[in-house]
Amino acid sequence: MAVLTCLIVCPPNSLINIFTDSQCTIDTFTSLSNYKLTPRRKQKINNIILWQAIQQIIAELNLQVRFTKVKAHSGVEYNDKADKLAKDGCDSNRIISISPKGVKAQKGYVMFNNDTIIDRNIRKTLKIPINFRNIERQISLKPLQTLKSFTLTHIINWEYSHPSLQRTSI
Repeated sequence: MAVLTCLIVCPPNSLINIFTDSQCTIDTFTSLSNYKLTPRRKQKINNIILWQAIQQIIAELNLQVRFTKVKAHSGVEYNDKADKLAKDGCDSNRIISISPKGVKAQKGYVMFNNDTIIDRNIRKTLKIPINFRNIERQISLKPLQTLKSFTLTHIINWEYSHPSLQRTSI
């Protein structure tokens, strides 16, 4: 979000150098310019709507953007200020929302409960509830009623038990 708010106030036709301690931000930004990145692969990128909004701002304002990596927590004055602002933003209950309808490159999106956009790799996001649904079907069988009882009374926590069972050969 910091990159977006930085770019949205830049004058058109500018050369922008963003200093960041986030290698993930730099890597994601760089990967978006890869010509081999298909629309399907783009949808696997976390926060793709945000990244496509950033790309749209760069294109519309004709910006040239460069990232410079700085060491985290090393006394770089403005990086420390940015860290404090980011922490304050996380602690705040104010929400900034980007409508995917305003992002030209965004072809579609998945919404949960008619108000929350899932802006993550959809297969990974759905894997947990699908696994739980499969477990629920299994424990509903008559011979496993005790197991179902333990599940409903929270004696068994499947979120932690399921990965262990997958690694164990029975």
